[in-house]
Amino acid sequence: MFILIYRLFLQTYSFVIWLASLFKEKARLWVKGRERIFEKIQESLKPNEERIWFHCSSVGEFEQARPLIEAIKLTSPNKKIFLTFFSPSGYELRKNYKQADYVFYLPLDGKMNARRLVALVKPTLVVFVKYEFWYYYLTTLRNNRVPTVLIAATFRASQPFFKWYGNLHNEMLGCFTQLFLHDEASAKLLEKIGFKENVTVAGDTRYDRVSEIAQQAKSYSIIEVFKGDEDRRDDASRGAVDFPCADVSRPNGHITTSATIIQRAVDRCSGSGQAEDCWVTLLTAWLGPGPRAWLWRAQYWVLLSLVADRRRMG
Repeated sequence: MFILIYRLFLQTYSFVIWLASLFKEKARLWVKGRERIFEKIQESLKPNEERIWFHCSSVGEFEQARPLIEAIKLTSPNKKIFLTFFSPSGYELRKNYKQADYVFYLPLDGKMNARRLVALVKPTLVVFVKYEFWYYYLTTLRNNRVPTVLIAATFRASQPFFKWYGNLHNEMLGCFTQLFLHDEASAKLLEKIGFKENVTVAGDTRYDRVSEIAQQAKSYSIIEVFKGDEDRRDDASRGAVDFPCADVSRPNGHITTSATIIQRAVDRCSGSGQAEDCWVTLLTAWLGPGPRAWLWRAQYWVLLSLVADRRRMG
């Protein structure tokens, strides 16, 4: 019964979007962007490539995927990134994103669409971001034994996963090789419905992006005074900074970035069929110990906000 309701939802959504496209520019882009989509993908793909498929709903989810995409391109440049968006907001803004080798709209979920896209792309690894749950895509990937992970996910008790009518949603959860969650509360909710072994609390990948921006940013004396540690700026330029979230077990106390983790994960997990054995250890190692790591990252949100405010005022 639930799958019939899901099919009805897809058909209704498609019709409503088509109707809205007669009046709304965003809906028009949604429809137009999917015209001849499979032909466009087939014409673009090159043979004998190892592709990693990232799917984001829109711009916010893209920002969460971006640190992982750029880590892969940095450490494994031969791997091709196939990036899809559901929303025109994401696609139109990032269709020329240089770190992705292919950028397309995601064809609307459906049995035939899912089979056709997976057969065309032949991904060795699939990464869905946050709230992306598409039944036919996920079951097709599972049936083809493609390692599939969900990152930066959050769950609330009010969601269908935790209701009596959540069977279809729970089946979709079961299609993921590994679930990387934003917080402990989400992990506890999933444990109640039987998901524990493939669950890792890994935080929000946007902290990587903030850290990267902060390290590349110009130094402002007012910020150094605010931080109360002007010497840290000089230490950072020498590559020997001792940040609060650095793990003493790592060489020279340096922070292990997502680049290292993703490189190992891709090398060990892509197409190996044994992703369950390595995702937890690798991604968890990236986070650093305890709440102090999150405090350090949170400080950068404050500092960047101060810089932005100063620029607007000045």
